[in-house]
Amino acid sequence: MSFRFSPGVRFGRQIIFCSAVLLAAPQPRLIAQPAPAANIAESRSRVEAALAKNDLPAAWIALREWTTQRPDDPAALILQSKLYLRLDAPAAAIASTRRGLAPTASPAATPEQRQTLLALKAQAHTAVEEPAAAWNAYSELLETPSAQPTAIEKIARRARWDAFIQINRPAIYERLRARATADASAPGAPVSAQLTLIRWVAASESTARALSLLRQEIAKNPDSPELQVALAELLLPDACPPFGTHYRKNLIAFADTHRADLDLLRAGGKAGFAGEALAGVEAQVLEYKAEDTKRTAPADLPKFVKEYLRDASTRAAAYHKKLSQHVEALQALSIRRFDLLDNPEASAADWAKWEKDARPHYKPM
Repeated sequence: MSFRFSPGVRFGRQIIFCSAVLLAAPQPRLIAQPAPAANIAESRSRVEAALAKNDLPAAWIALREWTTQRPDDPAALILQSKLYLRLDAPAAAIASTRRGLAPTASPAATPEQRQTLLALKAQAHTAVEEPAAAWNAYSELLETPSAQPTAIEKIARRARWDAFIQINRPAIYERLRARATADASAPGAPVSAQLTLIRWVAASESTARALSLLRQEIAKNPDSPELQVALAELLLPDACPPFGTHYRKNLIAFADTHRADLDLLRAGGKAGFAGEALAGVEAQVLEYKAEDTKRTAPADLPKFVKEYLRDASTRAAAYHKKLSQHVEALQALSIRRFDLLDNPEASAADWAKWEKDARPHYKPM
């Protein structure tokens, strides 16, 4: 049994189909017309509110509406650059700042907007490790200083110096290392002078050379907790190989290579958190080796090996807890830094407080 539509029904279906096609078809005349200023103001308010709440998806949607209507608006490109930096997309931020600084920007960027765009451009170049480009952007920002230095200009002067140091890091490190060598070679030089030299050697030359110097100092001062902490902190980065096919093999190789250092730290017991982390690594290595020998520890295994195997999970849990707290603190500091960068009225005291809070979480070693 079949059904047939009446002519009236077929005509109605054709009308509906044609209407859908017309609605779906592009309408260039409507798109080309400029959007009302009220829509732009609404989009801007939504973007700023979303960024204040750190709601990046909502900020992205509102910003797309704005940039679709005015793709070369410097105000929109400033917020777009900030959003790209928060999304860890510095290359895209560089492209946005270039558009905002170009002669084709519409309307033309004001002096304040140019300062903000240049500061964001320099920040993005720093993120992709282009210190020379960052230095150029900061220098252009400071070419025409204001009668009263703005917050952005104050930050730019300090940041340009940081970029200069990055550009000339090898020469600067060499001079500082030479000065530290002279201080450490002086008669009766304290342990702190030796540690300063070791840190500069590790930063400018090689970890192996720094370890050699550190072992010589430990031989002279075997009970020094400062030297033990320094040794543990130098070893710890190599004790954390990337996960992969050879992770287990690399971890065992590290323990075998630095057996004497690990024995010294375990006997001294003064290496702090880094020493505890290395003890957890050593426990993991001993567990791996026990698995490789019939998965059981031999009866004549030394007592300290049995102890490390027994509390390996406890040490690992404590290490991961401290590491999580450290990561959370760094994330909070990063968010505060973005807030300060976004706030033109941030004072030198605000930045000084941020640096004071960040310093305990930064370890040159």
